[in-house]
Amino acid sequence: MLKRWVAIFGFLGLLLVSLSGAQAAIQKQQTVLFPVQGAGTTTSASFATTPSRGNVVVVSVWAWAGNQLPGPDIISVSDTCGNVYSTLPQVALGPVPGANGYQDGALLSAVITNACSPFIMTARTARTGVGSAWNGLSQVEATAVEYSGLAGLDQQRTVTGTTPTATISLSGPTTSPNQLVSALVSILWPAVNFGSFTTTGTGTWTQLGFFPDNNGFPAGQSSDQVIATQGTTPTITWTATSNSMSAWAAAIVAFRPDSGCISASPGGSWNTPATWISCDGGIPLAGSSATIAAGAPVTIDAPVVSAIGRIIVQAGSTLNATAAGTITLGGSAGSAGIINDGTLNLSAANVTLGNSLSLGGGQLHLGQHESGHQGPVGGGGHVCRDRQGQSHRHR
Repeated sequence: MLKRWVAIFGFLGLLLVSLSGAQAAIQKQQTVLFPVQGAGTTTSASFATTPSRGNVVVVSVWAWAGNQLPGPDIISVSDTCGNVYSTLPQVALGPVPGANGYQDGALLSAVITNACSPFIMTARTARTGVGSAWNGLSQVEATAVEYSGLAGLDQQRTVTGTTPTATISLSGPTTSPNQLVSALVSILWPAVNFGSFTTTGTGTWTQLGFFPDNNGFPAGQSSDQVIATQGTTPTITWTATSNSMSAWAAAIVAFRPDSGCISASPGGSWNTPATWISCDGGIPLAGSSATIAAGAPVTIDAPVVSAIGRIIVQAGSTLNATAAGTITLGGSAGSAGIINDGTLNLSAANVTLGNSLSLGGGQLHLGQHESGHQGPVGGGGHVCRDRQGQSHRHR
């Protein structure tokens, strides 16, 4: 029997809402539900607004498989624009004797480097031991949220239990103010016909999606909030209003806010604080991002801090690197290497990209000194290898 699906939201559609008032740079742009579907896959409707390049989409996925095969499920997410989703924590329950089922939950995220319309997402699950074949009895459902102002992942944790309520907290205090914290819970047999969940704990949690149970199949719920105070260890507790849980699994993640370094007109040297505005460290530091604004070009003329999370070159602007410049970009889930919609001139630099390079309508000039690039190169634009002005690649 397919699971009856009900969604209860504190917000719908396109809500441009700051999650923590004026203190938070992180903003929730839109939320999209995936309907419950069988055969191990569920597809969202087209996003009402195409997610913006540089924003982050966080996806909560629940999956149920009606068999006794060993778990866990293999959960993946994709979209029509080819963005890459990284699996954050995944939790698993079952099989439970007499339940004939296995329940999983996972949190995934992607930096949007490719924007297209329609923007449609798909969540899939495959059973371990079944290869890539979807389990015909499987059911899967998901919720996706687009955020602006996110940097990299700070910490993550999973917990399982058999208590009547489910509780999880981060493994340690938040390392910066205004961090986004997302959490989900999955519950298993014999939980039946839940009417709703209540959430309590640190701060105020916003319910993103609620998937009640029907006739013994598992259920789940996801929530988020921005924790304004650094050094807080957020906790969330789920209580079912009409039945007690017997077995549950929960996951929680925290993302750092983006310090939001933006170049100011007339531009200048990367390592000069006067070049930047809204920059917590004076200049872009490890884990933060740098936006090269139109009319405010930036020149890299000295080594750049390793593991800068993201560089965004806007249309009408240029990022230049001189012979002295070295760019080393790392990145974790929730960050990306370079998103270029303007001109990116690296022809005289030593360049190491540890994450992705995405071109919109911009241009990229590469010289003789670029080094390893381990992430994907995507998007449109114009790429040329500036070695005597010869080799070119057009997209």
